[in-house]
Amino acid sequence: WQEDNHYGGGTMLEKGLVTVGEMFHASPNDGRQRVLIIIVDGQIMDVNVLGSARAELQKEQVQVFGVVLRRFATGTPADQQAEKTLATIVSAPSDAHVQNLQIDELPMKVFGDLCDPNGVFGKSVASVNTSKHLPCQQHTLMGACNADAGCVWYDTTLSCADSPCLQHCEQVSCTNDTANACEWVAGKAQCEKKPKIGCDALSVAECAGNPECEVSKDKLSCTEKKCVHVTEQGCIADPDLCVWNNIAGTCGEKPCNYGNRTMCEGDDECTWNSNSSVSYTKGVVVSPFEALVCAATGCSGGSGCSATVGGAAVSVDAADYVPGKDQLACTGCPSLGMWAEWSAETGTLFIRADDGQDRTLEQFTEAVREVTFVTGSDAGTPKGLTWNYGTGAYDSRTGHY
Repeated sequence: WQEDNHYGGGTMLEKGLVTVGEMFHASPNDGRQRVLIIIVDGQIMDVNVLGSARAELQKEQVQVFGVVLRRFATGTPADQQAEKTLATIVSAPSDAHVQNLQIDELPMKVFGDLCDPNGVFGKSVASVNTSKHLPCQQHTLMGACNADAGCVWYDTTLSCADSPCLQHCEQVSCTNDTANACEWVAGKAQCEKKPKIGCDALSVAECAGNPECEVSKDKLSCTEKKCVHVTEQGCIADPDLCVWNNIAGTCGEKPCNYGNRTMCEGDDECTWNSNSSVSYTKGVVVSPFEALVCAATGCSGGSGCSATVGGAAVSVDAADYVPGKDQLACTGCPSLGMWAEWSAETGTLFIRADDGQDRTLEQFTEAVREVTFVTGSDAGTPKGLTWNYGTGAYDSRTGHY
């Protein structure tokens, strides 16, 4: 009717609202927001007969928004009258569901802001209090992003974006997209990524075959594997303290490389090796770390002593160190493909691989076993020694690496 009688006939909404109500009634209510935006450029002439159609939309949980389009920067009396009649049929509160805009403002202030929780309409649609499914860009954490059926986390940009599955509008193309793990959800008539089965729901046997899960340390349950990123950016940004292996191109959990007992024992994943002091005789070379072993229980990430790091460091505790008299060395390091550099200023011996590349914790442990200590000080209380793995050395004077 509106198309046949558009010229000079005024704006009539009854037939349109009835049709929209029927459409929403036939559409499955899957928890997504249901929104109707009415755009007019003049007064609504049949506002007095819209009660029934409006009630049906309310029954179908449809939020009704209205936009009055005007030609000029300032509204005319006709624009104001259009806004007044539109306010009677939109959802409450009407001031949050009606906008009076120039035509050029429509794309940004209506459609652009609809998914913005700070937008005029977005407050009622996209906020955490009103929406079951947030726009993907509002997920700032990888876990929350991947838990959303419509979103995917991208390591390369460290951001959440729409799942490629949503681009499929037909069941055949959806189910054929195995690369993005898509599946057709008949109840929604929509393509979504397949939901992940939580690791805690898997048996120990099933856990071993799932690349995203790992068997717990007590061998009794299955837990989610940490640090499964495929890019260096995503690995470094992970709050679980992951480290990137440049040689293997893989991400793993940060090994235990704490420099003092308090920090080490504060991490449930780590254990402190108590062999951290040396008794000495003036001028006598001793090997304080001969019995040192790499304990897999002290290495996180499930990789044990095969985890790779950039180096190792051994230092005389600052409270015990006497510059010019105490010295650490590693004469056996060259035979292991390592080199050692002594810093008399800090009392620290740094150990690195000859080629500058990462080595396993086991290999650096072997190098630390070769470290010797000698001092020109007279015999006294045993000196504290600290060793750690990684590219930094712990300084007990500052509490930093």
